Amino acid sequence: MLPNRPLLFMFDNALLSMMTTESSLNCPAARSGERDDGLLYAKCTPCFTDCVMAELEKLGQKYRIALRIAKDPRFERLLCTHKGTYADDCIVDRVTKHKCYIVATCDLDLKRRIRKIPGVPIIYITKHQYSIERLPEATIGGGSSKNFNCDW
Repeated sequence: MLPNRPLLFMFDNALLSMMTTESSLNCPAARSGERDDGLLYAKCTPCFTDCVMAELEKLGQKYRIALRIAKDPRFERLLCTHKGTYADDCIVDRVTKHKCYIVATCDLDLKRRIRKIPGVPIIYITKHQYSIERLPEATIGGGSSKNFNCDW
């Protein structure tokens, strides 16, 4: 059964930077708001927190393409009310409170932290493919990942 609302993807700056530097923008899964039946069978809404935006701004000119993509008005901007601009803490805090997000990251430390939170799936890029970690065994009874091939 398909969800009746778009899936919310919370991106961190590591995955967004990797997507822009490794030519994965040609992959249909990287295009916002488009339905990609081969990946998730649902419409997806990318979300970026203020902390992710601040970290991308701090990284300078090398990451200006990633910052331009994140500032696209079609994407949802999540306001932060806490002090500081450390994106990993912000993402962990938000998905702990609201388990309605799929976290998109390639940061190993962030993935370890997210795995400790039951009910929060992780999407990442490995070997030029998008992979989605299934929910932990405690949540659904089996933990594995599913790979999706991107033609790039």
